[in-house]
Order: sequence, then C-alpha cells, then structure tokens
Amino acid sequence: MDVRTIEAPDLSRAEFTEFEIGDRCFTISPPVVVAPELEPVEQQLFKATIPDFGFHLSGRTREELLQDFSEHMAFAWEEYAEADVGDLTEDAVRLRTKLLERVQGG
Repeated sequence: MDVRTIEAPDLSRAEFTEFEIGDRCFTISPPVVVAPELEPVEQQLFKATIPDFGFHLSGRTREELLQDFSEHMAFAWEEYAEADVGDLTEDAVRLRTKLLERVQGG
C-alpha cells in the first residue's frame, strides 16, 4: 500500500427513491437527494442536511452517511407517519404530513 497517495473523498450526491423497514418497502416521490459534505473543522466526518424532513445526517464514511438517511426515514415513518395525530406536537404533525405526501407503500 502506497501511503503517499491520498484519494479525495467521494462527495457525489445520492438520490433515494425508496427505503425499507424490515420486509416493507416504501417509495419516496419526488426522490430525496443527499449531498455529502465534509465537516469543516477536521474534515473527518461526512455530513448532510435534508431540510424537507429536518434531518441532520452524519457518518465516518459516505456509506455510513447514506445508511444514516435510511435509518432516519425508517424512524420518522414509524414514529410520526404511523402515529396518531393527537399524540404529536405541532412540528411532528408537520413532519408527518410531509412524510405522508412523499412516501407510498409499506
């Protein structure tokens, strides 16, 4: 291994059209684009923000960052989209509405 060669990190965008929860598959329309960036100070952590859903993602690698998106979607679906509206705060209801507008399947 040549330690003098340093490869630039992969900051290419990823487009998500679906996510899974167990054996259930959900479609996202329009797709969500995750645009990785490096954390500005040490540039050791990948990060991204998904403003539509209020997600702040992170990972030590690009792959971990993309996995973090899938985990956020699964959590948000189970905790907000499948919840009784009466049990949610005003912000949570807004997130639930966005999820129900953009996600189909299950």
